[in-house]
Amino acid sequence: MPLISPTLPSSIDSIRPSSLIPTRNNKAFYTFSGIVGIDGDETTVFSIDTIGQRDVILCLEIGSGSGSGDVFKIKIYSNGVVIFEDHMNTTVSEKAGFNELKMILPSNTSLELTLENKSTSTTRNWTVMAYGYYLE
Repeated sequence: MPLISPTLPSSIDSIRPSSLIPTRNNKAFYTFSGIVGIDGDETTVFSIDTIGQRDVILCLEIGSGSGSGDVFKIKIYSNGVVIFEDHMNTTVSEKAGFNELKMILPSNTSLELTLENKSTSTTRNWTVMAYGYYLE
């Protein structure tokens, strides 16, 4: 039986996740943003209404293919409150984005991540990959 191949690469259509996807053993989870165009407005990369009924350790990999030298603002919200805020520079000489952000979030809370280009209104492509573990 042949493998099914998509007609369009997944990078063409943003996933914009709204939930954490559990692994088969239900001990870990993941989610991907796909490629999201970020301009001069605060743009939601993903928004999750509830992380579930267990506390989690959340790891985020955030990056860009752009070496434009722009400054981007990242905000992470939990239950509508900013819990993390920082600026990232994208230069050719440095890897754009963060290596990894880690945090613990309590059960039944929401999670939202936004990015904004603070240098220009020009759109730049960013991706976010989140993964983590459910705490017992």
